[in-house]
Amino acid sequence: MLALPFVTAPAHAVTTVDSSAYALSASLSAVNAVLVDIGPLAAAGGTAAPAYNDSAALATIDQQLQFAGLGLVSINQRLNTGVVTSSASSPYPVMPTGTATSAIAGVDIGLETQVLFLPPLTILGLTADAITSTTSVSAVGGLSATGATTIAGLDLTGLGLGGLFIDAALFVNPDPNTVLLDLLGLRIVLNEQTSWGDGVNSIGLATNALRITFDDFLLGGRLVSGDVILGHSQASITDFVQQNAVPEPASWALMIMGFGLVGSAMRIRKARPAMA
Repeated sequence: MLALPFVTAPAHAVTTVDSSAYALSASLSAVNAVLVDIGPLAAAGGTAAPAYNDSAALATIDQQLQFAGLGLVSINQRLNTGVVTSSASSPYPVMPTGTATSAIAGVDIGLETQVLFLPPLTILGLTADAITSTTSVSAVGGLSATGATTIAGLDLTGLGLGGLFIDAALFVNPDPNTVLLDLLGLRIVLNEQTSWGDGVNSIGLATNALRITFDDFLLGGRLVSGDVILGHSQASITDFVQQNAVPEPASWALMIMGFGLVGSAMRIRKARPAMA
């Protein structure tokens, strides 16, 4: 029997796996002024191949900021946390998967306005015992991406809520893109997820455990825009090609030659005269 070689291209020869995470970022601005620009803090990330396992941590985040409002009004921002950790990893090329996780303990965020030495007014206060987001991608059996958020002990206060009562305890494991508040330019989204890619050759997903967005929000007499992001994680796979075992041109030539030899041998056998 003639042995015919087959060449099988690697199943994920051109695939790239990326993942990254960070604990907190904040960016706020008013007309012609950058008020806050922090982070990303405790950032981790990597790209495979080769395989990677990256992590970052901070014992605490303690940001106390003050900027001018209109007239005699000042604006105070507080961003405090306990231990924060971020990690990103992928075993590719051993396995075409990637994951990223961000975890924050003891969140305390506040926005206040104050006139001279009068007691401050809390516009927005947000606390939580723990916040975690995780995003994963895989090319095993086709492309897939998942994201998840856990928020423990969430509590919201402040005049910016417009007197609304929000039972945040109902949102420990929020559904993707849960809008907790959208009022007068202040928007709070839990488990915010944004996806990209065609799902065949590429896929990506980003998860923000909690995002506070200001869109011309009136704060201390100024219109403030920007966002505060807590617990960001993302992962993606690009240039994914699932290749099957297909003979290369040289292999096809050998196959045809082999079939020809087999056919010739059969014809010779049939033409041979019978022996008495």
